[in-house]
Amino acid sequence: MKQLKKALAAVLAALTMVCCVSLCLCAFAEGDGDHAHDYKPVQVLAPTCTQPGLTRYICDCGDVDEWRDEEIPATGHNWGYWKTVKEATEEQEGLKERTCLNDPTHKDYKKIDKLEPDAIGGFLQKIIARIKAFFAKIMDFLYRD
Repeated sequence: MKQLKKALAAVLAALTMVCCVSLCLCAFAEGDGDHAHDYKPVQVLAPTCTQPGLTRYICDCGDVDEWRDEEIPATGHNWGYWKTVKEATEEQEGLKERTCLNDPTHKDYKKIDKLEPDAIGGFLQKIIARIKAFFAKIMDFLYRD
């Protein structure tokens, strides 16, 4: 009796294995007999500067082989030239900007250091300011009513 139970268990195990293998083969079979899939790469998502894209393999019948999906690397930024947005002065820093040529909404900024004071230039500006003030007073005096 023990041998009969062992034999039945072995037969059931073999049948279970055959059923599992046949189900797996059916699940992974490519084609239904009349049609052999011809998967072609299709870019379904374009890469951007910061995000990767996606290539998917699709058959003309519409079947998709997701196992073969390929990630397309992000392109990265392609920066243009720096442009001065605000000139630096002796009192305030300036600002430069550059724009990504792939996506103009991506911008990069850089500070411009304050200008160093110019001793001679500052002295001359003070003299010119005083001369202008002097002539303004003379003009006021001459054209008074």
